[in-house]
Amino acid sequence: MPQNCRTSLGADKLAQLVSTLTSASSVPEIYRQSAAILLDKNVLNCKAVTFYARTNGSYKVAYATGKSSKPISPKTRPSLAKLIDGEIPYLPTGKQGLILPIRTNTRMTGLMRLDCQPRSCLLNGKSKSAIGRAKWLTLHAISSMIASSIENLRIHQKLKRQSIIDPLTRVYNRGHFDRQGKIELLRAKRYNKKIAYILIDIDNLKDINDEFGHMEGDHVLKSIGRILKHNCRQIDLVCRYGGDEFVIVLQETGRKDAMRKAEALHKEMLNLSMKPGHKKTTMPITTSIGVAAISKGLNNHATLFRAADKALYQAKLSGKNRCCCYK
Repeated sequence: MPQNCRTSLGADKLAQLVSTLTSASSVPEIYRQSAAILLDKNVLNCKAVTFYARTNGSYKVAYATGKSSKPISPKTRPSLAKLIDGEIPYLPTGKQGLILPIRTNTRMTGLMRLDCQPRSCLLNGKSKSAIGRAKWLTLHAISSMIASSIENLRIHQKLKRQSIIDPLTRVYNRGHFDRQGKIELLRAKRYNKKIAYILIDIDNLKDINDEFGHMEGDHVLKSIGRILKHNCRQIDLVCRYGGDEFVIVLQETGRKDAMRKAEALHKEMLNLSMKPGHKKTTMPITTSIGVAAISKGLNNHATLFRAADKALYQAKLSGKNRCCCYK
């Protein structure tokens, strides 16, 4: 960063901003921390700061320290379109404010509007459309840091999500179940809450793969994943355990309610069947389900899962295509 920019912003404030933006865990936190620096009387002494996020071609207010502004669109403001396209570096707003882009080299993230104190206007006194070099370098540095922080956070969140999601069914994977299941069970024990596991096995996935091909088998797995996600609450944890097995963590749910839920899911999945266009036969899709709920003897992640697995095994032994509960 240029020396005159560091002088304008202040080494301590620059270090503070870099530190806070690097450690921010959400975009609103990035906005909040950046606004605190911009409002600091020893930095730019802004009167109000507004951040706009890009949404479907327009820019909606994502964070504001003053009165909330309305969305703005380049379609109705040609000068704003020039700013977004990079034809101008900033856009003056009246006598005491301006708008700057928040962008990286590859992505336009949003806009930042600064409204100034009457005696500390960012714009030059003689020309209300010009800005001093030192102030411009300061603002450009801040907007660049904000853009980079948002982009890094976006990439980090995307990679994190990819690491916990099963790519085929789009439900959580086994690793996330093992980690989060332990957390949820410990939380249930701590607050004396009910919790239950449902373990689901597709009875005839191998037959489907042999009869119709693995692509059709993948279609069945995707369909099962969609049914489970659609019919479970947001607080429930739906995971693909591996192969043809799925597992669900039902929070605040006892044994009877978990069994009722398992039977409802079983009925919903019975509506699925396989009949590709090049085959004359139809193959029904059936599932076996095991249920277990927290109790005195089942009070940790491993024992509760083993209990659900034993219940699933009992369902298989009893002829498949049914639900069994561990007692």
